[in-house]
Amino acid sequence: MFEISLRCFKCGRKYSIGSFFWCPSCKGSLDVEYDYNEIEKIILTDEFKRTPVSHWKYWAFYPVNTPSKAITLGEGNTPLIKSKMNSNLYFKYEGCNPTGSFKDRGSTVEITKALENNVKKALCATTGNMGASCSAYCAKAGIELTVYLPKDTPRSKIEQILSHGARVKKISGNYNDCLRKIHELKEKENYYLVGDYPFRTEGEKSIAFELAEKMKIDSVILPIGNGTLCYATYKGFQEFVYLGLYEKIPKIYGVQASGCAPVYKAWKENSEIKEINPKTKASAIAVGKPIDGEKAIFAVRKTGGKILAVSDKEISQAKAELAKEGIYAELGASTTYAAYKKLENELKDQTCVLIITGTGLKEK
Repeated sequence: MFEISLRCFKCGRKYSIGSFFWCPSCKGSLDVEYDYNEIEKIILTDEFKRTPVSHWKYWAFYPVNTPSKAITLGEGNTPLIKSKMNSNLYFKYEGCNPTGSFKDRGSTVEITKALENNVKKALCATTGNMGASCSAYCAKAGIELTVYLPKDTPRSKIEQILSHGARVKKISGNYNDCLRKIHELKEKENYYLVGDYPFRTEGEKSIAFELAEKMKIDSVILPIGNGTLCYATYKGFQEFVYLGLYEKIPKIYGVQASGCAPVYKAWKENSEIKEINPKTKASAIAVGKPIDGEKAIFAVRKTGGKILAVSDKEISQAKAELAKEGIYAELGASTTYAAYKKLENELKDQTCVLIITGTGLKEK
């Protein structure tokens, strides 16, 4: 409603809202710009202040025209659980979202926007969670969805996608091979794409909004797959700080599996992100060339955080330790606890939140 334009994160060119999925000039990732003067008028109202925390409380920060017609399944407002081992450590458990992962925050906004654009058919590339989420929201919206995924995607995620009526195309390759396929189809037949594109980022900001309403946070640790959540979390806090709703953006720490760590490598070497072939059991974050990798590095550097890489062995151990906290996380989500263990001395006096991005029930 208060969105102004799409701006290329890489070259700075601007485009009208809804025009593109990436910059047509340099292929860079796009970012939504807003009229914050108009948003400020909404957040200063008694109605906004009285409204309980929920994903759509923050409609003014999303690029949708009619929030009352949002395609929603009750996403957001997930539990913030205090660790029994460390009084300064908290877990934001995204497994309680409707399809079991944080992806629902982005899907509700992205699919609402698709419906506003009169979309009837869409394509999606996924490692599993994205497809599961998009298929559910497309089912609610009446949009026909075809999902391309690696043939070794966990069976439970494929079954979840199929249950919502989406078509599944298995690819002998990795996530980026699936991504190239749907991009080719878009160019040939002008398909609408759903996934880690600009409107999804806006929906995923709600993690930051919810945390900001809860308490003062010093640091956040989250997994990096495509990098969208990392940047969205930064942007959400940044918007709240800019509008006087929060004091300071927390340090953001990103983590990848060492068998698929192109963003970590680029951050460490101060170099461009180069595509790699993923070799990790943490399939949810097995992304060899992240769409929003540059944005993730920006968010981490801007807040004074770090990017880490953890081994599959460390991830499995972290998953087991999270279970002892009462949290059943998938491997990709468990990377956050593995990273925290490496940072524990550095963060011991800080209030730290780990984003547990998905439930372990998805990996069967």
